[in-house]
Amino acid sequence: MVSFVQALKLTLARRFSVNCRISRSEYWWSILWVVIYILVASFVGGFLGALIDLSEEGIGGLCVLFWLPGIVLSVLLAIRRIHDLDMSGWWVLISLVPYLGNAAVAGMCLVKGQVGLNRFGPDPLVPGALDHLLRKNVAPASSYVQPQYQATPQPPQARD
Repeated sequence: MVSFVQALKLTLARRFSVNCRISRSEYWWSILWVVIYILVASFVGGFLGALIDLSEEGIGGLCVLFWLPGIVLSVLLAIRRIHDLDMSGWWVLISLVPYLGNAAVAGMCLVKGQVGLNRFGPDPLVPGALDHLLRKNVAPASSYVQPQYQATPQPPQARD
C-alpha cells in the first residue's frame, strides 16, 4: 500500500503522464491531495478577490482559474487508474454524463486492477515496483521488468 507522502511524490513526478498505471491507494491518496489543493486554492482565490475588491462573479472566476490544475490532475489520475483495469483512458469521458457518469468512474476507481503486466505497463502492486518508481525518479514503465513467474517444471515428453 502506498502512503500519502509516496503517493504525493509519485503524482508530482509523473503529473502529465497518462501512459502508466496506478494502484487504488495511490489514486485515493492523490485525490485527497487534489481536494486539499482545491480547498486551499478556493481560500486563496477568495482572499485575493476580496483584497483587490472583485465582484462575486470575479471572485468565482478567479477561484476557477486556481482550480484548473487540480481538475486537470484529477482527470489524469482517473485515466491512470482506469489503465490499471486494462481499459482505455477515454472511459473517463463517461463522467460527463450527469450524476451516473461520476458514479461510474468512481466505481471503476474502486475495482482492483488487473494482475500482472498489461498494455499500459507493469502491475503497480508487484513487490519492488513501488521502490523502483521511487528510487528511479519514476522511470517509464518499459524500464521496469516485471518478474516472470515460472510454472513447475514438466517432465520431458517421450518421443516416438
